[in-house]
Amino acid sequence: VLIFSSVSQLTLGKAADYVLGQADFTGTIADAGATAMSAPWGIAYDAYSQWLFVADSENNRVLVFQPDAGVWSNGMAAKYVIGQTDFGATADGTSSTKLRYPAGLDWVSTKRRLYVADKGNARILAYNFGLQMSSGMDASAVVGQANFNTNTQGLGPNRLLYPTGVRHSSNKNRLFVGD
Repeated sequence: VLIFSSVSQLTLGKAADYVLGQADFTGTIADAGATAMSAPWGIAYDAYSQWLFVADSENNRVLVFQPDAGVWSNGMAAKYVIGQTDFGATADGTSSTKLRYPAGLDWVSTKRRLYVADKGNARILAYNFGLQMSSGMDASAVVGQANFNTNTQGLGPNRLLYPTGVRHSSNKNRLFVGD
């Protein structure tokens, strides 16, 4: 994941300022852990808390980064992990605490809610954060499945196949899903 500061000065060929998921700009290792990723797919950002959410697809998790004192650094460690119990775990699963190839993300700051397009489980999960966040937390709602423990792909108004994008519209309180 590349971070470009000063996007108002974005020009052709502008270099990124920071990289996450690798120690430096020349790294190419796909791995697990708090400082590594494998196939980062979607991102969402909360400007207020400075939480950066990254769908780390092949590790079946979402990493949450938050810079100390607002300062980003190359290869910095994530503070929280969603979809796994700890940073070293990568097994997929179908429950309120597991993910399978997460793709798209959307953060709704007014509700303090993260939506995750859980592509491999054919569902959208919602995580309500309230005032705190924790690693391994439970999702609070599921769309596209009858419950958290089913993975029935299909067509129709109550099923999803491979959702990759999700977006919440606050003004109309609608959820849009790229399926």
